[in-house]
Amino acid sequence: MGNRKDHITGADRAQIALACWAAGTKRDGTRQRLAQEYQMSRQSVYNIVRRAEKALAVALVPGRHGPAPQSRSVTVTRDHLVRSVLVLFQSGVSERAMPRCLEHMLGWRPSLGWVSGQLAALAAQAAVVNAQWIPAVGEGLAGDEIFSQGQPNLLVVGNDSLYIYALTRQPQRDGDTWGCVLLDTPEMPQLARDGGTGLRAGAALAEKPDQLDWWHTLRDL
Repeated sequence: MGNRKDHITGADRAQIALACWAAGTKRDGTRQRLAQEYQMSRQSVYNIVRRAEKALAVALVPGRHGPAPQSRSVTVTRDHLVRSVLVLFQSGVSERAMPRCLEHMLGWRPSLGWVSGQLAALAAQAAVVNAQWIPAVGEGLAGDEIFSQGQPNLLVVGNDSLYIYALTRQPQRDGDTWGCVLLDTPEMPQLARDGGTGLRAGAALAEKPDQLDWWHTLRDL
């Protein structure tokens, strides 16, 4: 029985196999030279070549088409669930659809009341953070409408500070409603807006210097 050659690394064994494949069936003494260089028998050289051939055949088997993501386990914690609710909300998923999404993604289906409670808590935290921000003096503002469950939420945000000056759910988005919202905002050099008729009429009623913002103009073009 031969002795194991643990000092010969995997890279060395690969080089041995490559040298033998390059020599082919020629009797040029390649296998004898390798046996002497690595202090092993010629039979050990042949064994390394056979093992390399088997390993290469397995490694080159075609896999399935498409991406092959690595498998990994996910530990579902409460913080993980809350973050998932926030991401789904920011992606436009309705509250009623979130329990089903979480069940498919994380294997746990919360109640609709739990989802609503977490969103309310996150909104309260966001309000605290927003209240701590300092608006830029004399900055330009931007107005827009965000719809949630069919209801318009009228938003006014600072272009420089990103401070939220107004974010209220209203039954209408006409000129009178927008005018009342804009009257509570500070003096501004400019109000950026899209082409909505209600926001345009509200800016005129509140006598705010409004102008179409570049993003909406470029999008329409």
